[in-house]
Amino acid sequence: MKILVLNAFGERAATTIRMKHLSKELSKHHKIVFVSYAENPRKLHSRNFHHVVFKQFLPSPFYHFFQMFLKLFVCLFKKYDVIYVSKPLPWALFPALIAKAIRKKPIILDWDEHEYAIISRVTRFKLYLKLMGVIEKKGVMSADKLVVVSPYLKRLALRWGVSKKKIRVVQNGVNIKEFKPSSSKEEVRKKFGLGGKIVMFVGALRKQFDIDILFKSMPYIHEEVDNVMLVIVGRGEYEGELRMLANKLHIPVTFLGYQPYKNVPSIMNAADVVVAPNRNNNMNKSRSPVKIAEYMAVGVPVVGNAVGLADEMLPKKSKVLSDQPDEMAEKIINILSNRSLASELRSQNKLRVKKYTWKALGQELNDFIS
Repeated sequence: MKILVLNAFGERAATTIRMKHLSKELSKHHKIVFVSYAENPRKLHSRNFHHVVFKQFLPSPFYHFFQMFLKLFVCLFKKYDVIYVSKPLPWALFPALIAKAIRKKPIILDWDEHEYAIISRVTRFKLYLKLMGVIEKKGVMSADKLVVVSPYLKRLALRWGVSKKKIRVVQNGVNIKEFKPSSSKEEVRKKFGLGGKIVMFVGALRKQFDIDILFKSMPYIHEEVDNVMLVIVGRGEYEGELRMLANKLHIPVTFLGYQPYKNVPSIMNAADVVVAPNRNNNMNKSRSPVKIAEYMAVGVPVVGNAVGLADEMLPKKSKVLSDQPDEMAEKIINILSNRSLASELRSQNKLRVKKYTWKALGQELNDFIS
């Protein structure tokens, strides 16, 4: 079977990483034409995987809409049996729907988060919210098959009237060849001037990722454990507010900024505890936390809020059952103060992460499509 994959975002986006990994796993059984865009295009051809990549020459979101026409061109002139689309958003889905009407080819929609829940966190423009809500719902209902990352999205689709037979949960995963335990812990600490016991967050610094919970937990940690350093890896528009929050709380924080993706696993390995903070809301319940899978793969003890799939992924002793900073602090203190507990959690992570490899998840997707 020949599958046309329409990806909605640039090369660094989490959705792109998901679609590319799943598509490469599908290429073991089918011929894949993967369509995306990038600021600096690199074609990644291999056996059964052909990459069509357009150069981004307009800023987002303008280029999102322009690329609809490029994708429509590909949809109408490439030969394929199935269209696999990322996200129920216009710039990916509309070309597929037009191609479906003209070419009579089925659509598989990959739904990786509740778009309305995310947009409602960043805007209060009611007309825009309503419009995007309608587009998301209609897009989900228009698919011939629906791949969702979480049970929450499956329940939402069923509530909207999608048949249970059309839906499969395939969550996000991790490449265990890239994210793995490393012996370079001291080298990384020396390189970045890190010392003591390290509590670390890795990811984009956006307000919706609830990083403030971790910051607010640090004063409690400093009361109980000496020589603890909070390290933040990543960048984003929320960094300024986080720096002000650190000053307000009088906690020392080291911001390492953006780091090349290939260096992230070794930096994670330098930590004593890695943290995935998430409040209990529809946005977080709809997601599949890539961060937790990557944390687990490097073997470092993880602390995270038990929201959505995180509740299933995390060992009991790693789960924070509320969004209260003092409860998160308690879990982190237990790990920093107890070597045997830290060792136990590392062992559990190595076993649990096998379920969340892209290879295992790609096979799940292939079974569904076939």
